[in-house]
Amino acid sequence: MAEPQTTAHEGTATNTASTSAAQQPSTTPSDTRPLSELLEQYRQALKTQQPGQNLSHIRALISQRMAEAALSDDEIEEIEPSSNNRIVSYSPSQAQRTQHSASPTPKLRSARDVLHKLLWDPSFEADDYVVVYEDRFVGEMEKRIREWKREQTDEEFIPESRVVKFKRISSGEVVWDRRLKADSVFGSGHLKMPTTSVSTPIPAGMTDAQAVAAVQNHEVMIHALAPEIISYKMLSGDPKTKAVYEVTDRKPIGQTTYKLTITNVAGGVDTLVNANPPVGTLTIAGKWRVANGKLQEDVDIDGNFVMKRMAKGNVDKTHPSQHVKLLAGVKA
Repeated sequence: MAEPQTTAHEGTATNTASTSAAQQPSTTPSDTRPLSELLEQYRQALKTQQPGQNLSHIRALISQRMAEAALSDDEIEEIEPSSNNRIVSYSPSQAQRTQHSASPTPKLRSARDVLHKLLWDPSFEADDYVVVYEDRFVGEMEKRIREWKREQTDEEFIPESRVVKFKRISSGEVVWDRRLKADSVFGSGHLKMPTTSVSTPIPAGMTDAQAVAAVQNHEVMIHALAPEIISYKMLSGDPKTKAVYEVTDRKPIGQTTYKLTITNVAGGVDTLVNANPPVGTLTIAGKWRVANGKLQEDVDIDGNFVMKRMAKGNVDKTHPSQHVKLLAGVKA
């Protein structure tokens, strides 16, 4: 094989590149593996990558293969090497781009801001969150936020522009989404997201239909939501469809009375708590849905910062056990 020619303006750079290439697996066109196979190899390499491990050789080969196919990075919408391993890369259509640019939307807090808050705000459990970022070749990948490298000099540094989501591990809840312009950490963006979510598997032997019946039983629901209940009475409505209740519940210090609205809907119920705390107002809206063997509750909390933070902490701490009590009570 003839030696590659070196032009005058390439100089030392070509020699350096040749030396580096000798230390990496071949990236020549002789590697005829399909693009999907290369992408799968790259995905696996990312999962097992060790500090200092260089993956530039396979990135170069993938880029070359994409160029041969006349594809650009942001035009690859879907590559499926097998039915069990779907690799998807997001590419908004021109219509979506036009629609989004036609009207301004409230500014979304940056990924840097969200990462800092999840790491240092004591109301969030940092170990329960991951960063979802876009790899140029294999689509979305995840990394725990404590492992995320923020210094550009770090070998594993990934630009902030590649971050697409932050997700809660225990519930699967997406708390920040760049593409949807949605944020439940700060409440920025134009799409409202649940303040928090709770998901509980349905007990063995219970069908989805039985779980829906449990959730739509207002008496059982009230006692599950207010485990230290003192009294309650229906103010209006029909327990079989929609009803408003006045509930008095015991608290660590004293007691509290609030209005609770329960609305039966397909697959579950919607609940709305209207409370009057010492400062301001507080509303807690819940969407309880049963599907695919689990009970999912998405909760939106509205109030001043202090009350919202306290209410969220209470939901995260107590509602998982409320789910268990609700389902176990009907099963018994």
